[in-house]
Amino acid sequence: MSDDASVDSQRTSDNAWDMTSPAAIAIMKRVFTLVRMPFNQNQADGLQIVRYRATNAYRQHHDYFPQGSYRSHNFDPASGGTNRFVTIFLYLNDVAEGGQTVFPSSSTLPDAILNELSPDAAKFLSSHKNKEEMLPKMEELFKPGSWQEIMTKECYSALSVRPKMGSAVLFYSMTPNWKLDPMSLHGGCPVIDGVKWGANIWVWNGPRYDTVPSTTPPPTDNYNDPNMSVRFTNTFDKTGILYWKQMELITLEPGHSSEHNTYDTHTFRFEIDGVSVWSHTMNKRQEGRDQAWFIGPKLGQSATHDEL
Repeated sequence: MSDDASVDSQRTSDNAWDMTSPAAIAIMKRVFTLVRMPFNQNQADGLQIVRYRATNAYRQHHDYFPQGSYRSHNFDPASGGTNRFVTIFLYLNDVAEGGQTVFPSSSTLPDAILNELSPDAAKFLSSHKNKEEMLPKMEELFKPGSWQEIMTKECYSALSVRPKMGSAVLFYSMTPNWKLDPMSLHGGCPVIDGVKWGANIWVWNGPRYDTVPSTTPPPTDNYNDPNMSVRFTNTFDKTGILYWKQMELITLEPGHSSEHNTYDTHTFRFEIDGVSVWSHTMNKRQEGRDQAWFIGPKLGQSATHDEL
């Protein structure tokens, strides 16, 4: 895959999920304690581990789900629905340059305030003073006018938090009156020098959408059996990203596979270079409880786990 292959991608990092290990559970419990909420596993998506290599980034986005994202679930907290309430992003290493978490709807802190901060506090915030110093490096790494170049400039103009090992950033996706907050727009800035490792947890204000019984009755008692599983294998000759709905699940290189627990009627799709090239909606009644799908040019190629 060429260096230019992901210019138009929404996200160019690698990620994996850990929802059940003792370490992941311990971290989630600590996060719930931090936000003063009793731990309830159905109010967290799990621990997502991410890696951003040089030039990797995640464009500006909201963590909350828009209404209509999943069946009849109510994602509007103001009317009693549930959604992602707070995000905690953990920085697992220092990054030489770049990799900030940027909040483009908020201006960078004025120098007068930055000067009043303690050295330990100030080191976490990027200053616009660095912007001019970064211009030559940006020109070297990114195409003029690319979203990575534009975003990097923004990362030194708006409020952004630098990755420092052992630190974390916490922000809310809802206002105090339970409205989804557009000011929570954020992004992962391009890494200029080094590799960035991090992990994030989303805490919900109530049960997640996939733990609330659907208002649509299933055709059979086992129709929505949560033990349904699927393995995806990328048979394209390019690396792509597997999505469920709007949620990025994993980056799959050619020939690599990934297994997931799922539910009937869940739709998965695969993107290469920011373009959807494959999708499939799970159908347990026709295709069985355990499935394996080969993601490739020939759609509809499938087999059960036992056949592989």
